[in-house]
Amino acid sequence: MSNGHGEDAIACKVFDRLCACGLARETVDAWPVVGEGRQYRTRGIACVGVSNLLPSDGFATLSAARMWRDLRAGWIRVHVEQIRAAARLRGRYTMALAVGDVVPMALAAIARVPFIFVGCAKSVFYGRRYGYTGLEVRLLRRYAAVAFPRDEPTTAWLRARRVRARYVGNPMMDDLEPTGALEGVPDHHRVIGALPGSRGDMTANTIAIARVAAELGGLLPDPSSVHVLCAAADGIEEQVLRAWVASRDGNGWRPIEVACGDTGRAEGCVLKLVHRSGLQFQVLTGRFADVLHRSTVVIGLAGTANEQAIGLGRPVITFPTRGAFDGAYLRMKTRFLGDSTLAVSPDPGTVARAVRDLLANPEQQARMAEAGRRRMGGLGGSEAIAATVVAELAARHI
Repeated sequence: MSNGHGEDAIACKVFDRLCACGLARETVDAWPVVGEGRQYRTRGIACVGVSNLLPSDGFATLSAARMWRDLRAGWIRVHVEQIRAAARLRGRYTMALAVGDVVPMALAAIARVPFIFVGCAKSVFYGRRYGYTGLEVRLLRRYAAVAFPRDEPTTAWLRARRVRARYVGNPMMDDLEPTGALEGVPDHHRVIGALPGSRGDMTANTIAIARVAAELGGLLPDPSSVHVLCAAADGIEEQVLRAWVASRDGNGWRPIEVACGDTGRAEGCVLKLVHRSGLQFQVLTGRFADVLHRSTVVIGLAGTANEQAIGLGRPVITFPTRGAFDGAYLRMKTRFLGDSTLAVSPDPGTVARAVRDLLANPEQQARMAEAGRRRMGGLGGSEAIAATVVAELAARHI
């Protein structure tokens, strides 16, 4: 049970390791509480329950405007349906893995199934406003076999409140090894990563980052040796991007009509552009880890992906958008991201100048990289969580 794209990804990391331990794939169902659960479906996992597909993507409580949009789209109806769906699951499952925050916790409790909790959404680093609430602590104490918070300080805080909490590493940082070279990007060229997120505003965010890249091309001494690589999720709207490039608003970009690598789309290249300054911009899918490992800095308009970037020591520059990554969401996230991230105004020129200045300041890059690694913690969480699931099932004679 997971409530968001990033939460789905974490659950799937644990699922992959459970399969490696011998757990039969057909004994596991998934409930993508927010979103379509695409990552589950690609693994052949059956999806149950009712999904929240409302405009806020699960973040209605961050602002009155988000809540109003969700209320108009059926917020009350969706949550009533989810509560009823949870009640219908009573007696069906031996155990749940609840990934995210209070929503999967509460649904597991309504379903009356013992759960293991993976807390990827909250941390003491957020401060009291966005930390664990009294309700969440009570749910964890009463229903959770064990809780796995995302960092050691949060684990200590929960243990002090009699929650059975363990820190075993941050599963967000697993499975981020590079898979190979990026075609068309020479080793001596500089790479700026771009993360447009995975929600409904992904295409609009990609265009916003392309506007920044166009401004950046006029600021750098040798833009032809710079590549902005946009690590997009499946579902990016190529035709919308091409229509924008062809419009009067296209900011001096033109498409390069060549395959990215010998196998074309198999290499993950959706679109390759060159600016009149010489700077190149590629939109890639399936190359997330490769992009991060090659990047010097990252322009990030994502949730979990921004956090994975800072965990790998990549300084992130971010700005609010008109979509899901608005000012309220950004303010909440920057409380956690701290000194690893630089938040600036959304003006493309302002963002481009911030990127240029950071590229020219290795000392600031190093400080931001160290802050990010401290926030995100180490590897190995997925394997340890999977081992706990196996042990709990064995204790129940499964």
